[in-house]
Amino acid sequence: MNKRMNKIKLKNGNEYEINDGASLSRIEIPVNEGASEGVVVDLNVKGNLDNVQFLIDEEIIGEYTDMKLSAPCSIETNDEGMTVVFGISEKTDIEKRLDA
Repeated sequence: MNKRMNKIKLKNGNEYEINDGASLSRIEIPVNEGASEGVVVDLNVKGNLDNVQFLIDEEIIGEYTDMKLSAPCSIETNDEGMTVVFGISEKTDIEKRLDA
């Protein structure tokens, strides 16, 4: 049986595999050593969180607009490797107006 792949897709089209059990307040992206910086930069590029999709394989299971990081990204290490950990939340009305 094939494992279904959970992914997050950013507005710029970049997709990242995410660990099972993700919630908006805690999303984990497993990364290889050296790849973590690219993920962190991608998450912090203005506009990349304006449209966020969560997918299982290629099926969209959740879509969110006008999102922002709710806390800075962190990098955790364990026996399996490195993981970029972050959370997102919807922008406030004031933040949306400032973006416009």
